[in-house]
Amino acid sequence: MDTDYIYSIAIVLTFLLGASLFFSQSFSLGLLSFKMRKRLKQKRKEGKEGKLFYILRVSLFTITGKDLPPVLFVLVTVVNAFALSLVTLRFYGVFIGITVFSSALLLPYGFLFIKLKTVRDKVSHEAEGFLGSFLSSYRSSECDVLEAISRMIPKKVKAKSLESFLAKLLYTVRNDSSAKSVKKAEAEFSFSVNTKWGKLLSYNMAIGILTGEDISIALEDIFLQMREARVLFEKRKRMNQETIKMVMFLIPAMYAFTVFSARNFIGLTMGEFIRYQFQERIGFMLFMTILLLFLINLMILEYIRNRPLDF
Repeated sequence: MDTDYIYSIAIVLTFLLGASLFFSQSFSLGLLSFKMRKRLKQKRKEGKEGKLFYILRVSLFTITGKDLPPVLFVLVTVVNAFALSLVTLRFYGVFIGITVFSSALLLPYGFLFIKLKTVRDKVSHEAEGFLGSFLSSYRSSECDVLEAISRMIPKKVKAKSLESFLAKLLYTVRNDSSAKSVKKAEAEFSFSVNTKWGKLLSYNMAIGILTGEDISIALEDIFLQMREARVLFEKRKRMNQETIKMVMFLIPAMYAFTVFSARNFIGLTMGEFIRYQFQERIGFMLFMTILLLFLINLMILEYIRNRPLDF
């Protein structure tokens, strides 16, 4: 095996990836400056963002609390996929190279989906306290939704929280209070929370902002339903806890036992085991299969374990 070739490719691709991440902010600012030169033309193009890029952009904001360009995420995933596939393609053939490329390209989006779901599920458990505080703030501000929201948001907003989604909604509406802007902010808040109570809350807040109607009765109804949902959730959580713990540690323990058996029963040294595992075609295929199945299992576990609090 030409290990120098592998190291050279890895170093070059790592350098390119690091450079793209380092200069990504400068590139984004330069691109924004170029776009602002034709801001009137750009203004007419607003609202034409593709659905997939819209979902990716709002998902990244939900996860990080920052407005990150979706193009950057796509670029990083493609570079990583090429970095892994170039090594495997040279030494293990076209089929394995294509398989590794496809897996490396799709897995980040799978983890993005799982992370998005985890954040949504986490913030859904803040619903009771959040709704109670918002209802109190709404009544004390004489049924003014925007004033109630501004009172709810602290000076330092924690990312991946209901307050951060609320702050984004307030920022969007105060910069443009048109019906279109309010509906856009409502849709983004609803997407970030992704629960029935979140959709009802965002819908009622939009009505309150646009028409000035009193929505306190609707907020009370959502709050009472969330109390009932909490009781049902705790029962379901107790039923699934031990099963998840057993599956979580099963695959790593089995692989560790495989390494132990190879050294103590077959007589392989650690160097020989690593060579057979990573430099032989069958061993590498087996390792990639185990890794892929383990990652898929982690995704399924996260999906089962992190359930939203909803009604």
